[in-house]
Amino acid sequence: MKKFIRSSVILLLILSITGVTIADTEINTDDILVRPFGEYLVGFKDFSLKDQKINVRIYYPIEKSIQSPYAPYHLSAIGLLQTELTKVGITEKINQLDDIKSFTVGNAPIVSEKKFPVLIFSPGAGLPIQFYENFITELASQGYIVIGINSSIDIPALSKQMFGKDTNSLSEKEGYELYEKLKELLIPDIKYVYDVIHNPKLYTLNDSIFSAMDLERIGGFGHSIGSDVIIKIAYDSSNGFKIDELKFQAVASIDVSDLPNSKSREELKVPFMYIVAADVYERVKDKDQKPSSFKLGEKGFLVTISRDKEDKSYSKHMNFCDLSTLKKLSAIDEYAKKYDLLGTGDGREITASINKYLVKFFDIFLKHGDDKGRPGFSSCIKLENTCMECGAGHVKEEL
Repeated sequence: MKKFIRSSVILLLILSITGVTIADTEINTDDILVRPFGEYLVGFKDFSLKDQKINVRIYYPIEKSIQSPYAPYHLSAIGLLQTELTKVGITEKINQLDDIKSFTVGNAPIVSEKKFPVLIFSPGAGLPIQFYENFITELASQGYIVIGINSSIDIPALSKQMFGKDTNSLSEKEGYELYEKLKELLIPDIKYVYDVIHNPKLYTLNDSIFSAMDLERIGGFGHSIGSDVIIKIAYDSSNGFKIDELKFQAVASIDVSDLPNSKSREELKVPFMYIVAADVYERVKDKDQKPSSFKLGEKGFLVTISRDKEDKSYSKHMNFCDLSTLKKLSAIDEYAKKYDLLGTGDGREITASINKYLVKFFDIFLKHGDDKGRPGFSSCIKLENTCMECGAGHVKEEL
């Protein structure tokens, strides 16, 4: 089975191993997930849209005075998680997975009398947006409303419909075709959610979260195929990131997919940032199987999570989700090693670097803040254990 198909199947397998609930054994959540550092705590609410075909979780700022307990992390998937780990022979300390809490509070009231910029997030294929809480909760704690979109597309069923076989039996060409079809199906979800937040009353959504959204300041970001989807919308626009009235002011990618003909490495017309894994130039090829290049133009930034570009092992594709810190649990660590999912770098440091870049980028281009400090985008200042390239007009500085 080709490397691309293998990585695609791993993404689908991860969907089955990320559920947890609260139990009585002692697990320190601070060791497993990254506690957000912003001025707010983080609340969330779930909404089902389009006859429950699109499930949305909205993360948002809440006051630190709220005393409610943190919600469980991935409650509904615990059975699938234990089944998958057992299936691959990982049973020791599997009960540790019952103990994790998130750093979120369900259905708490949003901070009153304030408006916050909005970020629309699109996850990797088959992965729930809750599997990216290390990034999402940090952004929400910094004063953003983050809308995560969980599509109801059944990827195994789609594979059967298109090719008459399971995803793990697809050829490389069929895998590419499946992913392209997925992108085609996911783009309308983002457009639909965009329309909903602009017209919530038409959809009988009267929650105060919607009135707290600053719809003049909307950005998008995604991981893997979710990144491709967000950037394809931007690339295909002919009028400054505007398609069917869908308009973003800034976009970010947390590691692109492996698709050789993806538009996710192209120059965009709005401020944009690629954050990529250390192995990206070995993993992502163009149609001629040469290392893919990233076109930055005037408004683009490229961040590589690696000590230097020669170190291809420091981070990998699945470091760009919660797996990077969940590996603290021995069962998850064994699973990640079994499938070679993570790089050699410290998962918490990798997560912290990604968060700092995301927060600073959106603060500058959505909140119109300055970039004094680290990282800096006007002067192209990079963080430790990362590499940074900037588009025209930016002077490179080394720390």
